[in-house]
Amino acid sequence: YVPFLFTVQAWQDAGLGLSTTSNEACKLFDAALSQYATWRNDENLGGIEGCLSKLKAADPNFGKCNL
Repeated sequence: YVPFLFTVQAWQDAGLGLSTTSNEACKLFDAALSQYATWRNDENLGGIEGCLSKLKAADPNFGKCNL
């Protein structure tokens, strides 16, 4: 569980709708994206690979974003 990252509504409010209705998938996407953008593998979040693995489990159909 990643409590402080963007939910579905937060992404929509920012004008960046994603192709999922899963809040957990959105938070994990945000966690992976944040780590990638900052060149930091945050073990507290499970690292980039861990976040992407959990994201796939949270929503197997979340493969692309409508950015």
